[in-house]
Order: sequence, then structure tokens, then C-alpha cells
Amino acid sequence: MRAIVYEEPGKYRLKEVANPQAKDNEIVIKVEACGLCRTDLHLYKGEFIADFPLIPGHEFSGEIVEVAKNVKSFKVGEKVVADNTILCGKCYYCTRDKDLFCENFRSLGCNEAGGFAEYVKVREEKVFPIHGLSPEEATFTEPISCGIHGVDVIDPQPGDNALLFGAGPTGIILSQLLKYNGVTNLVVAAPTQFKLDIVRRLAADEVIMVNRNDYSEHEEIIGGKYPRGFDIVVDATGASTMAERLIKFTKYGGKVIF
Repeated sequence: MRAIVYEEPGKYRLKEVANPQAKDNEIVIKVEACGLCRTDLHLYKGEFIADFPLIPGHEFSGEIVEVAKNVKSFKVGEKVVADNTILCGKCYYCTRDKDLFCENFRSLGCNEAGGFAEYVKVREEKVFPIHGLSPEEATFTEPISCGIHGVDVIDPQPGDNALLFGAGPTGIILSQLLKYNGVTNLVVAAPTQFKLDIVRRLAADEVIMVNRNDYSEHEEIIGGKYPRGFDIVVDATGASTMAERLIKFTKYGGKVIF
């Protein structure tokens, strides 16, 4: 099959590789669509948990073309998506229901073969059926699930007001989930006008254009308008420098997530 392969940091090519074969409780999926994520760029640079050579792609959907003998829940021809995470289930964190911190964490598209290929192999328990979605729409299952986990952690309450930094794909998803889960007033701050236009149309009650090169400017604007701060402050930019700044906008007893 053909696949995009990251051969080493900063180097990739389209090449022929062996087709995956389903064994035991595994399923082979013919990839119909695969999302491109900023994580894929970090992996390309050799960051995060990349193992080379690597077939990237962790936001994929497709059709089952092979099931191993022990698979009971699926059959060939079904349309599915997959959870890309591979967890040990035995380490300190897994045994305390904190499996996202698994000490032996692996992931399809990060350090196991992913969806930038014609076919990908997945364990049965990580496969989920889809109905009424196009292959492209189904690729959003993974980023939306990340957003749902974030909102579960935040646990917004009816009447909360929230400030969200970032209006990229993650920010746009989080904005809708926050409103859906009870946030009354949602303010989104970002440096790009067209992204603010999108998030305002979909979810935000107010948007604020910020200067990424001068944080003191938006601190004055937001702080002046909301002197007591927000019940919830969320960073969806991924910038480590934001952590300290978020606290400045948070009410006493409020919640910060980044």
C-alpha cells in the first residue's frame, strides 16, 4: 500500500509499504479520510513521542476490510472511526482512572502506524461505528472527543461566564461545547479576525482581537471590562507562556485549564 512516511525529523515521502494484517482481536480499516493536526507538525519535527520511521495521522475514518478471527463486534463493510490511543492498563495512572497519563502511552499516528496510508490496523476495542456522517465529518471525532474531555474536567455550571483564548479548530470546538454545557457568557480572544468571525457566528457572545506581540494590551482591555474575572478561563492556543497569564483573568475560586 501507499503511505506517507516520516523517515526522520524534517523528512517525509510517499512510499510503498506492506499492508497491515489483522491478528487476534485486530481490524484493518481502509482509510477514506484523515485529518491533519498541529500534532502532525510537531511529530514531523521530531517532537512529542515520535518514533521514526513513522506513518502519521491519528484522525481517520474509513471502512472495515478485514477482521481477525477473535473479533465479534464488527464485520467487513462497516464504516468506522478509531480511538488512536494505546494504553497499558497496568501502570500507576491507568489503575487510578487517569489513563491519559499512561506511563507506557502509545498512539496510532504518533509512535505506531497511523492513518496517512491506504490501510491502518486497530484493536477491536478502539473501533467505533459511525452513522450518517461523511468520511470527512467523521475525522472530527478525535478532536471533538478531546474537547468533550476538557469540558468534563471543567464541569461548567449554568450561569458561568468563560474566557477562551484561541479560535483555531480546538478553540472553535471548545466554544460550542462550553455554550452547550451551560456557559451563559462566552468571550473568545484571538489574534485573527476571520477566526473570530467564525467563532462569533457559532458560539461566542463576545470576541476580542488581541495582539500576539503585546499581551499587556489585551490584559488592559479584558481586565477593564471584567474586573472580577471569569468563572472559567481556557487556553486553546497550546502556548506554554499562556499558563501564568490565564490566572490574571480568573475569579477567586474559578477554574483554569490549558
